Amino acid sequence: MKGQDPQSIVESLVSETHRPITAPLSQEQLLALAKFLSFGQHDMSKFIGPEGRAVGNPLRGKDIFEGTCQRCHGADGKAPIYGEEGDKPSLGWLARNRPEQAVHKIRNGVPQADMLSLRFLDPKSLSGLLAYLQTLDQSQ
Repeated sequence: MKGQDPQSIVESLVSETHRPITAPLSQEQLLALAKFLSFGQHDMSKFIGPEGRAVGNPLRGKDIFEGTCQRCHGADGKAPIYGEEGDKPSLGWLARNRPEQAVHKIRNGVPQADMLSLRFLDPKSLSGLLAYLQTLDQSQ
């Protein structure tokens, strides 16, 4: 839905197909979601290359991890995290097995898990962080 008119996206969101999911949302929330779907997407090629490998510099990412992420996720990235069904409690696992999901969570946060949005990171910094996360042990 990238680039589509937000109002037409709202119309789709309130259709019978999506109504069971979107019924609890206010008009303001629906419009915010529609704007995100239209304008808020990011070009994953800025962060992830072929075969799901991060395109950034892991040394740059290590500095960001130690300054921003380590306090909550632990030095090894294995502190308990609450994520999607099937996720493992390891940032290394998430970054390697679901890199797009990792980018989304880094950029947008995860409110129900107290994960803050790090949208302030420029693409080079974010891809470096993802590259560093991919170096972490992915075992549980």
